[in-house]
Amino acid sequence: ISAIQKRYGEAPASWVARTVPFLWNVETGRTVEVHFKPPGFLHHDIDYSPISQTFLTLHRYVNKKKNSPGYNVLFDDIFEVNMEGKAIWHFNGSYHIPYIEGQWTAAGKHPDSDCVDFRVRWCRDHMHGNTVFWDQEENVIYYNAKHTDSFWKLDKANTKIVWAVG
Repeated sequence: ISAIQKRYGEAPASWVARTVPFLWNVETGRTVEVHFKPPGFLHHDIDYSPISQTFLTLHRYVNKKKNSPGYNVLFDDIFEVNMEGKAIWHFNGSYHIPYIEGQWTAAGKHPDSDCVDFRVRWCRDHMHGNTVFWDQEENVIYYNAKHTDSFWKLDKANTKIVWAVG
C-alpha cells in the first residue's frame, strides 16, 4: 500500500485504463480531464503550476527531414499548455538540441527504435526526455534528456539554453 493510499484512500475507479491526463484534487476527490492539443505524443512527465494553472508537457515527435543520412530522428518538445489544452509556449527540441551523428554520445547509444506510432517504421531516438521541472520563481525549466546524457537549464522567457551538463 502506498503512502498516498494510506493517507487518501484508493484512487477513483475512473482511473482504470485512462489515456487522457487529468488533475486529481486529493482533498476533494474531484478530477478534471485536460485534453492537450500540441502535436506528438505526451511522454513521461507533466508539471502543473497551480499559480498560472498551466502545464509543462513533454511531447515526442519524429522529424522526417532526416537530419542524418538514412534516419528519421525522434525528438522531444516542451509545451506550456493551458487548462483548455492549447499550447501557449513552446521549446522546439530539434531546433535547440539538433541531432548530429556521434556528437552527444558514443556510437550505438541512439538505437534504432520502432516508431510505428509516429507513422514511420524505424527512427533514431535522439533525446528521450524523462523529466521536466519548472522553477517559476526563476522562470527556468530543468530538463533531463536520457539519450544526450545531459541535464539542461532553459530560460523560459527567451526560450534559450542557459547551460547543459552531462
